[in-house]
Amino acid sequence: KYWEVLNQVVSELAEKLNFYVLFMTATKPAIFKNSVELAGKKFFKALNRYQVKVNLEEKSLEEFLETLQIEDSKSYLFIFNTIASSQRFYELFKSRVNSEVEYISAGITPFERRKILESLRKREVPFLVSTQVVEAGVDIDFDVVIRDFAPFDALTQSAGRCNRNGVKAGYFKVVNLRDESTGRFFWSYIYDPVLCGATRELLEKAFQHKAVLTESEFTGLVEEYFSIVSKRAIDEKNVKE
Repeated sequence: KYWEVLNQVVSELAEKLNFYVLFMTATKPAIFKNSVELAGKKFFKALNRYQVKVNLEEKSLEEFLETLQIEDSKSYLFIFNTIASSQRFYELFKSRVNSEVEYISAGITPFERRKILESLRKREVPFLVSTQVVEAGVDIDFDVVIRDFAPFDALTQSAGRCNRNGVKAGYFKVVNLRDESTGRFFWSYIYDPVLCGATRELLEKAFQHKAVLTESEFTGLVEEYFSIVSKRAIDEKNVKE
């Protein structure tokens, strides 16, 4: 909702004070109209580290676990939207598998998080249940990443934890989980409905005639997503005024 304000402030300051702004991101929002890409689309088009599957059918945590199929040879990262949902799934999942399962959220101390991440990098633990704390800026690599529904830029960042080193084929899967106690989707507790509405529209369109997208096809949707968001933000502003 503050994109236009930020664009005007930064652009004006850059011109008056004679400086440049350098952005480093995998998901560049449509804030600054006159920006120049130094490295962008060509880089992402060359990547093919994972395939993307999306299932927007509503499921509770228990229903999701019932339909979950685990391959013995693969490592798994589960990313949830709330601490409560991640803790609940952790307890359910841990009782189902024989292998060790680790857990990370903002409620875990940084010291403990570093220890856990180190063991994960050494491939000592095949399963990690987490919140968005691992979404960006964390160098971990899993064969399969399963993410609860979220805005598209958050999904893209989460997918970056999948086959990060390009060693073998990875899978990124999006699910749509709801809180049985309230009937609400877990994403609704923390994310803007405008962002999630734009994401759902984008994914439904992208997967209308395809069951699977490649990494380059998936990340290539970022620009369209931010275009939808930008238009809806303007429409919402006009309605309020």
